[in-house]
Amino acid sequence: MVRTPDEILAELQVQAVYVPTRWKHLKRGTFYQVVSEGQYSLTTISKEGSQHEFFHNGVPVTATLQFSGGGGYGGPIVIYYSEVDNKFWIRPHFEFHDGRFEKVEA
Repeated sequence: MVRTPDEILAELQVQAVYVPTRWKHLKRGTFYQVVSEGQYSLTTISKEGSQHEFFHNGVPVTATLQFSGGGGYGGPIVIYYSEVDNKFWIRPHFEFHDGRFEKVEA
């Protein structure tokens, strides 16, 4: 059975210990929900734009690595969901919290 990102996100909200928070991208004005934070640990560093599958509470999710620094990245991450394109994204923690996103009330 194929599930939509909305169905996956709904399941994450019900099962996850991590409570999603809503954020606004200040330059674009678009809204996102942070669904998890963690450590990105790879044997080879992934490149910006690469697709990654992961499991969150048993739910398979595919997300795209977003990294403005170019090259590759491995380290603390934020996993977030776009309310615009219904996609999951991965961004380095330091980059997500560098002022480009602002936390808003859900």
